[in-house]
Amino acid sequence: MPDMPSKKELRKGPDDHGFQLNMRAVVGGIIVVALVAFIAGNSAKVEVSFLFFSAKMPLWIVLTCTALLGVAIGALLTQRRQRRKQRNA
Repeated sequence: MPDMPSKKELRKGPDDHGFQLNMRAVVGGIIVVALVAFIAGNSAKVEVSFLFFSAKMPLWIVLTCTALLGVAIGALLTQRRQRRKQRNA
């Protein structure tokens, strides 16, 4: 039976410069790949209306802008939650 690495060897510390893969990174990567594939597959021109603005543009631009807006909102909410935790700690 080959030698199996110990749990200590599998767990790398911050000074070990090891690659740590967590579930959040895996799920995030899957979402990014799916999003890029979805955007690449939708390139037809569509009419977009927002408040008083109306324009005809490729759907991939609309989807990319929507995804970036979602990432920005998520980052802002995460920062807000972290600040609230720091104040309460």
